[in-house]
Amino acid sequence: MSEKHFAKFVVYVAKLLQRESLPPEALDHCLEGNWSGFREFHVSGDLLVIYFLDEQMLNLIRLGSHSELFE
Repeated sequence: MSEKHFAKFVVYVAKLLQRESLPPEALDHCLEGNWSGFREFHVSGDLLVIYFLDEQMLNLIRLGSHSELFE
């Protein structure tokens, strides 16, 4: 992960910890199927983060490309 992408990742995680919405460019959305109950956001074009929020914690589950995460 480049420094630029890492900086964006940190900003996005901070927003989620504050229960703020991510910017539209993050393409934050709910997942379906085997990943139902989880969410995903994009750090960059094909660098994705799967996560979920509960009442007390942000749970970062996986980080990788679309093919690494879903195939």
